[in-house]
Amino acid sequence: MHLTRREVLLAGLAAPLVWTERSRAPTFDRGFARVSRIADGVYATIANPARGGHCYSNGGVIAGRDAVLIVEGHFDAVGAELELEVARMVSKAPVHGVVDTHYHLDHTFGNVGYARHGVPILAYDQVGP
Repeated sequence: MHLTRREVLLAGLAAPLVWTERSRAPTFDRGFARVSRIADGVYATIANPARGGHCYSNGGVIAGRDAVLIVEGHFDAVGAELELEVARMVSKAPVHGVVDTHYHLDHTFGNVGYARHGVPILAYDQVGP
């Protein structure tokens, strides 16, 4: 079986969520998204579009000792600001980048929020600026 990088990344973020969302209290709950700790330094953001359109996509924060990586740009800058807030809350390390898994608007329109803070966006060329 051959998996693409995107499939591996999504499976790695999504698999633990099956039990996490039922077994752990959220770190943040903004209505439009809940953020839960799923492992040391790993936080999953689960969108709730019924309560606001800021995060149509799921995402997360991966915080290491020396750097933080955010996954997804979300639908608008408010979703991106949530991920930055989580990153600052869980780590003193700098955010080294944001990974957009693909180019759909619900995963990239919020990149403007990261750009405002000078956070690099890591994506393949079809994602666009």
